[in-house]
Amino acid sequence: MLRRRWTFLGAGCLLVQLAAGLSGCDDVASSRDRRILWFHADPTGAAAEPYADSTLAVFTSFNDMRVMALDARTGALRWQQRLPSAPGAPYSGMPTFGNVSAFQDLIIVPAWDLYGLDRATGAVRWKFQASDDFAGYGSAFVAEGRVYSVGQYLYALDAATGARMAR
Repeated sequence: MLRRRWTFLGAGCLLVQLAAGLSGCDDVASSRDRRILWFHADPTGAAAEPYADSTLAVFTSFNDMRVMALDARTGALRWQQRLPSAPGAPYSGMPTFGNVSAFQDLIIVPAWDLYGLDRATGAVRWKFQASDDFAGYGSAFVAEGRVYSVGQYLYALDAATGARMAR
């Protein structure tokens, strides 16, 4: 059985290892059973916990509001998207340190505001901006078709459209 291990090394580095013979989630292969599949370093560093699955690895850059998607098998760049800076954000131009997540064919990115990016192209499909808050300040989590995020308030959005859910 082969299992990928995604390791976020900081400073924009994402390391992917392939471990052989793992029988469970808590097993650790010896160093002779692991090898580095690919390594990606970004000159600006990385800001958030990356999202990764069997085909795509996505992370945000540290200081220029970029989101990058890499091929999970090869590490090749698939797309990158520069998000607009949020007006009035304390560190405008820098994304937050919240995690990147996914829902169906969308990548959900907290970056002061919340963004739903097209998984295949990186195009912005929706943006949620609260008038008196930074809804994408922290991490965003997806459960049962909803994105949950915290700024000063807790937000629940329709993951497919970015619309705020009714109370």
